[in-house]
Amino acid sequence: MRLLFRLLLTAVVAFAAGAWLLVRENPEAEFWAELRGRQDQELAELRSARPAEPVLLFAGGSSCAFSVDPGIITAGTGMGAVNFGTSAWSGPKYYVAEVFRRANPGDRVVLGIESNFLTEPGLMEPTPLGLALAWGEGDPDAAVGGPFFGDSLGIREHAGLLRPGARFLVTWLAKRIAGGERYYYSMADLRPGGRLETRRGHPGGKGDPEIHPGSLTPEAKDFLEAVARRSRESGVGMVYTLPWYFTAPESAEANREARRQLLTEIAAIMPVLDDPMLGVCTEPGWFADTNFHLTATGSEKRSRFLAGALASWLESGE
Repeated sequence: MRLLFRLLLTAVVAFAAGAWLLVRENPEAEFWAELRGRQDQELAELRSARPAEPVLLFAGGSSCAFSVDPGIITAGTGMGAVNFGTSAWSGPKYYVAEVFRRANPGDRVVLGIESNFLTEPGLMEPTPLGLALAWGEGDPDAAVGGPFFGDSLGIREHAGLLRPGARFLVTWLAKRIAGGERYYYSMADLRPGGRLETRRGHPGGKGDPEIHPGSLTPEAKDFLEAVARRSRESGVGMVYTLPWYFTAPESAEANREARRQLLTEIAAIMPVLDDPMLGVCTEPGWFADTNFHLTATGSEKRSRFLAGALASWLESGE
């Protein structure tokens, strides 16, 4: 009996320690939570300056955070805009529900979900980062979208997600011992409207030569249909746009064909913005530290494209 008690006590203590590390001592979660606070402040100031006017809210992973300049969007559409991009690894269910929770009837949400989350199996599941951010907000079920998707997390899922892996522990300990930079990005990378911009260069300077899938997974299809349904019910407009991805010239055409197929499937569920490049870019100078993060030049290019495409979409009344 004593052995059983000790084992249970050890399990409880281990879980509590792991949860504390991932929620309270997690530099990654700390950064994205602070960014969300800054983005919320931008939205509050915008609503105060433009009371009763609808706004454009951009939802997506870090490809959204590092690409959309709300100032350029507002100049091109006449609508106030806020970039609510976050880490893609917080999970689409988490960050999409969070943005819709901030939207008022008449607002428009622009979805910029990275295509791999829609075409590769298993990427719609809750994540440790999403749960850490949700715990930080006091609503653990937000990791799976909470009431927005009608989902919740059980004890077993909490136990699995709040268990730090060996890589996390080693990295955390090393940074604690060495001091210095706690996370790859900081608030010094924040620009007006919620956009991020880094001076870190691309590690290889070459685009991805792989050819990626171009069809929705069943779980992604269900996810998008649920988002479209809630959009209609809440009176919040919605449109999807492909993030720009750094691609090698030799695989550009094949990937554009795959993206064309993907957009056709998404368009059967919700409106999509017309993008002649189909999200496939081969220009090295437009990309910073990853194949999804744009430089200042790339961000300006993408934002001007989005402003024009959104202006056309808004005029169409879809």
